[in-house]
Amino acid sequence: MPRENVARILVDGLRRFAEEMAIEKRSSRLGAWSAIYLAVAIGFEFIPFTLATAQTTPIGNGSSALPAFDRVGHAVYLDERACASLSAEYGYTESVLEQEDEHHRLLAKVGASLIAVEWLALALRFDGRYDSHGFENLEGDDGIAGQTQLTARASYELNQSVHLGGETVFRVPAGKTPGDAFQGASFDLNLIGSYIADSLPLVVASLIGFRMDNSAHAIDRADAMSRADRLALGVSEANAILVGLAGSWREGEVELLGEWTWDLYFGEPAPSAFESPIRFVVGARWWQSPAFQLSALLGVTASARPEIDANNPLSVVEPRFWIGLGANYTLGFHERGKSASGDKSEQGRITGRVVTSAGAGISAARITLSGKRSLQAVSDADGGFRIDGVPVGKRTLLLHAEGWRKTTVSIMVRRGTNPPLEIALEPEIRPLQGAVYTPSKEPIPNATIWIGKGDRGIETKTDDAGRFEFRELPADALEMKVKATGWEELTKKLDRAALGTEPIEIALERPLPEGQIRGHVRSFEGKPLNATIVIEPIGMRMQVDAKGTFQVDVPPGSYRVTVQAPGHRTQKRPVVVEHKGVTVLVVDLQKKR
Repeated sequence: MPRENVARILVDGLRRFAEEMAIEKRSSRLGAWSAIYLAVAIGFEFIPFTLATAQTTPIGNGSSALPAFDRVGHAVYLDERACASLSAEYGYTESVLEQEDEHHRLLAKVGASLIAVEWLALALRFDGRYDSHGFENLEGDDGIAGQTQLTARASYELNQSVHLGGETVFRVPAGKTPGDAFQGASFDLNLIGSYIADSLPLVVASLIGFRMDNSAHAIDRADAMSRADRLALGVSEANAILVGLAGSWREGEVELLGEWTWDLYFGEPAPSAFESPIRFVVGARWWQSPAFQLSALLGVTASARPEIDANNPLSVVEPRFWIGLGANYTLGFHERGKSASGDKSEQGRITGRVVTSAGAGISAARITLSGKRSLQAVSDADGGFRIDGVPVGKRTLLLHAEGWRKTTVSIMVRRGTNPPLEIALEPEIRPLQGAVYTPSKEPIPNATIWIGKGDRGIETKTDDAGRFEFRELPADALEMKVKATGWEELTKKLDRAALGTEPIEIALERPLPEGQIRGHVRSFEGKPLNATIVIEPIGMRMQVDAKGTFQVDVPPGSYRVTVQAPGHRTQKRPVVVEHKGVTVLVVDLQKKR
């Protein structure tokens, strides 16, 4: 059942979010303390808002509170809104130091985003990390680190399905002093592209970018650190090329997603290509309400491990496996600052049915409202649909259903519930190819193929190889008839959705006679006799073959069959032959005395 629009109340702000938060890093060999204090103030004023029951965004938010899969962002126009996110991860790394070691990581991320205009989004995220290292017969080594991340993303709608965007991500890691931290500031420049299918709940996105990585500059005396600490630093002395590919499939309130990314470090201090982080992620998101989203992700790092010691450059080593849980809360405020009479301050509800030309409902049709909001709905078993939260004014609906032509409809949306729509779709015209064969796969040339409904239709003939083709099919093509001289006529129903998807192969059978009499004449000893057969009242006379058998085609009706053989008594038998029926006689003749 579609949900009603929900007015969310009261978010007075996430004020003074991480005021004077200290992030402490300790190493048993370094013997020093480093701290950085971060103060962030984020506030949202109370704004009532309305969210549509259809899909207002094709995919959910990532840990930065922006539309994303995991690390691959999503380029899409959005209504003005704000979002907060909270997520936690646990990661495990196998022995990489050759000391029977194992490594555990707990990571917390808190993010907030602001989309003040439809093409530009800003986000701020803080990551806090705790690493624990265990060794066989050695004391463990634990530590804390953190990072602040600022993202700016711009999007451009090339058309309804294709969106392009660019983003910059600015990262500041924790350091011994604020000066050290900003020396380690790094930034990414990324190009992102998204494809939103118009007939499926499918989104595909790609990423290519460059990372100017200065994170190693925030570390003081890394050569004096333990190997375990160097492993957990998560910094690099090399720059990287960033690539990624992701996709998601959403059904109702659940979205399934998958992602592949590769941070390809390059240059003299860089690890090899296959030692650079290669990640695979799968996960799911669930919308508890249009504003509240929960997510679960499972990831694996498939890359090899670089050498971790003071003689090698610092490199990023991510957990081999990790699992993450997250929550996102969205606060929409596209009505703020607009007058009550302005178009964007008003919303309407669209209801209607998707039908055939005869008025029958078409189920599973996808209805998409064009424009930045990408509102969608799917018709039910009777063709009915409903979309809430539609901005008033002139709007365009795109309708698509398997086997039917894509249809675009312009409508005028008014405030509140609009009069119901009835939108008729035309069957999709596809070329149809096929061939007519005998049961032994021999082609039947010059066969007539007719396609249509009732008395209306089109026809063609097969060529010498038994092939035929219809370049266009009539809109009401529901039946096919195939005729060929000497062959039984074939009639079959057509599956409209399957028409044109692949060639049709048709096998004809030899026609049955209108009626037939078959028989076997023999003596009482079971030996075949050379008998004469006379069939009345048609006056047909014939001789049996050497085996004493005979066969004759006759019209349906009643007959008298006379069987005569030299030296044997004549026998007369009544016979009834039905339409396309076969009557079989077994005649045993007695010798004359």
